[in-house]
Amino acid sequence: MAENKNNEQTWYCLRSKIKQERIAEQCLLRRAGVEAFAPRIKLRRRTRRGPVWFIEALFPGYLFARFSMMHQYRLVMSTIGVSGIVRFGDQTPSLTDTAVDELRDTMGDEGVALVEDAVKPGDIVNVADGPFMGLAGLVKGYIPPAGRIRVLLEFMGRPLEVDMHETAVTPMKPRYVGPILQRVC
Repeated sequence: MAENKNNEQTWYCLRSKIKQERIAEQCLLRRAGVEAFAPRIKLRRRTRRGPVWFIEALFPGYLFARFSMMHQYRLVMSTIGVSGIVRFGDQTPSLTDTAVDELRDTMGDEGVALVEDAVKPGDIVNVADGPFMGLAGLVKGYIPPAGRIRVLLEFMGRPLEVDMHETAVTPMKPRYVGPILQRVC
């Protein structure tokens, strides 16, 4: 990171208002003609009505904008959704074009990266949905076409292999697993 005090356009990290990264990005582009980038991620979360896809900011509360500090500072700071510029003391760090280009390449054309929460055989999981909700289990393998997995559970003191949809489980760090699963793990 380097500070740039001349009038050339440079990438800076801006703070946005809460959950307004995308609004700030669009307003900078439309109102100020400033190139902006607010990378986002798409992830699946479990809700009461089942798994739902959400799109969220990769860096909540922050976005990147390329502008001339000398000529466009006030315009950028008065843009809807922008609350400030990231500073360290009296220094305003800038980013290189290469760093932002690499991040853009990673994020893809839409600026959204897919975060998959797939589990793999051998993972310890918590059953988050269905009749076995709350039990810990060991993923034994995949059952191909329908996105289902086979999970080894300990139910009523006995090992039980159950087939379920992969969205019915969440990965977990091994905490408590029953004696049968302890032998397998």
